[in-house]
This record gives sequence, C-alpha cells and structure tokens, in this order.
Amino acid sequence: MSEQWTNYGLLSDVTIPSSEALKVLAPTTGASAEVAPKGWGIGFYQSSSAYVIRKATTSLTNDRLHKMAETISSRAYVAHVRRPTVGEIKDSNTQPYRHGVWLCTHQGTIERFRRIKPIITRTLAPRYREEIRGTTDSEYCLYLFLTYLKGSGYLKRGDVPLENALLALQKLGQSISAWSDEVNAEKPWGGNFIITNGRYMLATRRCAPVFYRQQADIPQVLPLAEQNAKSPDVASLPPGKAILVASHPLDDQPWTEVPENQILLIDTDLSTRTEPFIPMTP
Repeated sequence: MSEQWTNYGLLSDVTIPSSEALKVLAPTTGASAEVAPKGWGIGFYQSSSAYVIRKATTSLTNDRLHKMAETISSRAYVAHVRRPTVGEIKDSNTQPYRHGVWLCTHQGTIERFRRIKPIITRTLAPRYREEIRGTTDSEYCLYLFLTYLKGSGYLKRGDVPLENALLALQKLGQSISAWSDEVNAEKPWGGNFIITNGRYMLATRRCAPVFYRQQADIPQVLPLAEQNAKSPDVASLPPGKAILVASHPLDDQPWTEVPENQILLIDTDLSTRTEPFIPMTP
C-alpha cells in the first residue's frame, strides 16, 4: 500500500505539539492528481473535548498545515489519509469520525456493505441511527461500537473502563464477521480501527499491517487553555513519551508489528498489550 494512505494514532502522557501527528498529513501537500488522496483529517483534544478537522480535498496546503501546527496541542491524536472504497467523496465521508470524546479511524473495506448496512442499522441504538451523516462502513462501525458500549458508563464523556471498550470492539468484530458470512462475502473484511477517548487507545489489525512504537523525550507544551503571560517557560517543562500507531512505519526507528487478528490496547499509563480481535469460538 502506498504511504499516501495512512491510518495513525498517538497517545502521550503529556500535552504535546501537533507537529508529530501532522507529519502524517504532510505527504498530501502538493500531491499530483494521479497519486493524491481523496481526503484527509486529524482528531485531537482540547479542554477535555474532542475535535476533528477533515476535508474531502485531494491535497493540504503548506499554509494550512503550518496554521494547524501553531494552534493545536493535545495528549492524543488520530489522523487519516483517505483512499475511498465505500461512500462518495465528501466531507461527511472523511475521517476521523467523532461522537462525544470518542474518535475513530478505519482502514479497510467491509465487502458487500450494501447488504450488511441494513443489518447494522437495525442493530444500532435508535439515537445513533439519527446521528450518522455519511455513507461509509467506517462511520457505521463507530456507532455499532458505541451501541455495544451502552450501559458501560457515561459514553459521551468517555467514562468507560478499557476492558469494556475491548469487549465492545470484539463484539463488533464478531458481528461483522458473522454478517459477512450471512451475505456470502467473497473476501475477508478489512478491519483496522483506531479508537480513543483521549485517555486510552485501541488499534485493531485485520487483513492489513499495523505497527506501533514508543517515542521518548517529546517536548511538552501547556494546553492552550492554560497558556497566558504567567505561563512557565516551555523549556522548563519535562519531556513526555508517547505510543505511536500507524499502518506502516513512518521513520527508521524500530517498530513492532501487531499480529493478525489482534487488538493493541494502550492504557492510560501507556502500557501495552494485545488481545484477540475476533476470539475463536470453542
């Protein structure tokens, strides 16, 4: 897969500049029409709220990139560069997707989605059916995940234990697999998701590579809401560390590949472990 098409997540223990995450979008600047993506987006957090900037455009200008670098800082980021397989090219079909504090990106295709879509729609909590704005399998999967999280806590604020999020994501994987069998899908469905509530992160691997690595000594900045004339010098703030997740290694540092059909869990303390995405039934 070309490096133009990227699924990316970053979780840090401190607030950091957006420059690291924006590197993922940099290759879209000045891309020719032949190789340009059909959309880009970034998700981040400020004052405990999630935000997304996304555009169904073929390239990102350097001016826009620099402006975002100057104004965005966060502890968690997701980013996506789109090569569409399901859904027309428009902003509402461009990732990341957001609900409350939840951010989600998806790489892959659910085969025969037109036949599976009505099944998902019937399964969704009624209020989520009304919140879907696009036509992609990715957005429907986010709301299916949230439906399976129902009863686990205050969803919009993300007050949900990591273990509950794991179970909901596993149930999503089992459901899509079962429904794919029902409609006789000819190919395995692609399910590389990155989902975060800004505190922890989950990344799945199904039918396409996923890699992660730790990065230390990332410069810390103050959250924008705390910046004022009396703010301490940034140089005096201790550096932080982060876990990066991507659809391909983004630099020459050593990356660890997530095994097929596994979920990488990154907890609030940046500890990591893997669990089966679609557990084998006995």
